[in-house]
Amino acid sequence: MKKVKILDENRVISASADKTVKIWDIRKTAEPTCKFVVENPIEDFCLARGQLMVAHGNCVSIAKIGDTIRRLNDFYPFQKPATKIRYDSVRDRVIAGGLDS
Repeated sequence: MKKVKILDENRVISASADKTVKIWDIRKTAEPTCKFVVENPIEDFCLARGQLMVAHGNCVSIAKIGDTIRRLNDFYPFQKPATKIRYDSVRDRVIAGGLDS
């Protein structure tokens, strides 16, 4: 597991090197409530305005979080793997860095 964050009072979100992001309901933890699969091992993710940004390989995937996780777009801003991604709420922007930054 690479990262875990609290999504709301009943759900947490996790990302793993097995190429998945999962949402878990803490009241029933046997299985995730939904799963989002990407093409490369996940390095990092961040949340902003109901959206999920996932850094994996040389890609940043943007997805909408609701009852499911729906992919909106993929960006390929790097030639080498992206390693970190953060949301800057002061300037309302996403900042990503990788091995070629």
